[in-house]
Amino acid sequence: GGKEEGDVQLNPKARTRNFSEASVASIGGDMRRGSLVGSVISEDDCGDEDVEDEDEGGAGNFQPPLPPPPPPSSSQSTEQQLRDQWENLETAPSQIDDTMEVGVGGTVVKKIEHTNITSSEFFQITSAEISADPNKPAIVPYESPGSSGLISVFKKRPSLTSSGPVAVAEAARDLVFHVANVKYEPSECTHHSRILKTIYRRLTGTDPGSGHVGKFWELIGFQGVDPRTDLNRSMGVLTLHLVLSMIERHSELRVNGKPFVQSVYRCSMEPGMAGWPFMCVAVGFTLEALKALRNSSLYSYINKGQLGEAVGDVMTGVGDMLSAQFLEFFELIKLKPGVHHAEHLAEIRRRMAGGKKEVKALMAKWRSFRDNVDHDAPEKRDFTDLEQETATVSTSKPAAPKGRAKGYGV
Repeated sequence: GGKEEGDVQLNPKARTRNFSEASVASIGGDMRRGSLVGSVISEDDCGDEDVEDEDEGGAGNFQPPLPPPPPPSSSQSTEQQLRDQWENLETAPSQIDDTMEVGVGGTVVKKIEHTNITSSEFFQITSAEISADPNKPAIVPYESPGSSGLISVFKKRPSLTSSGPVAVAEAARDLVFHVANVKYEPSECTHHSRILKTIYRRLTGTDPGSGHVGKFWELIGFQGVDPRTDLNRSMGVLTLHLVLSMIERHSELRVNGKPFVQSVYRCSMEPGMAGWPFMCVAVGFTLEALKALRNSSLYSYINKGQLGEAVGDVMTGVGDMLSAQFLEFFELIKLKPGVHHAEHLAEIRRRMAGGKKEVKALMAKWRSFRDNVDHDAPEKRDFTDLEQETATVSTSKPAAPKGRAKGYGV
């Protein structure tokens, strides 16, 4: 009554029946096994004469559902699992960022440039590359300090004996100069990118991401977005090796309870310290350390094995010279916060140019700090104590009177 010809009154349940329900008999002739499992049956899928209401005897035409397909073999199961893994990787991009890549078997792993490298690993790779390079740039590993003419001819040349025979020790010295000639090229050498990013992580506790260029490099004290500008102007990758080695070797040294190197780095970011650039200062200190090696001012420290190592080592001695300058700089900043950091840097350069006596005094202060700090309660130690302890070994001239301008130098 009231229905037009051809209309069909469907039970609402029939609109959403799936493969396992009673309506399978109505569409059994048009479907293949498993092809409509879980799909929605609309009015267009049902013929007028085949649709019956369940309440009016529709169950009378019920046919049992088709049996499920046999389980896949083990090889088919493995194939399906791999296919599912691949599809999951494509549909879950949040699991992968620019520091990750898909490894063997679909495993998500960190890209190699985002994994840390040690200073010794970096040095081994770099020294092997230098040894294999037939076109190494020329170096000047020795210059007689402050002498010329006949005096320099007849003056006995100092020798390095730290690594055994003189030839072996001088080869180790020359390698330091060769490393300083290696330009920082992160796009061509993965270990270059890895060591700088390792330094970044150790100083900041965060990951710099995947880029070789960016504003984030200014956070650790580069002057621009590309570290190559500062590193390749002077000292190349030698600065990176020495800074990472300093972080690793002196991780247990404390200043007022905090790690020494991290304390120095955080000092560079304090508003009252005018934001001096940590890595650029490290480049300058590396240059001064190399000058001390070239003019033999550092030979005595290296030869006597005063490095806390079983045997004196040239690269370790140069690294300690870098640390000694950072310690002196840190102390000057803390004791004289009102003086611009450029004046403190100029004072350190003046002392480094003073020859063996000045260098010896700086290294004595560093050795006292390094060897004694572990025996004191870190929370009770401050720079006033350090100044008193090392006053007897310091031979530096008094600081310039307040208000007197000193040259900043280069």
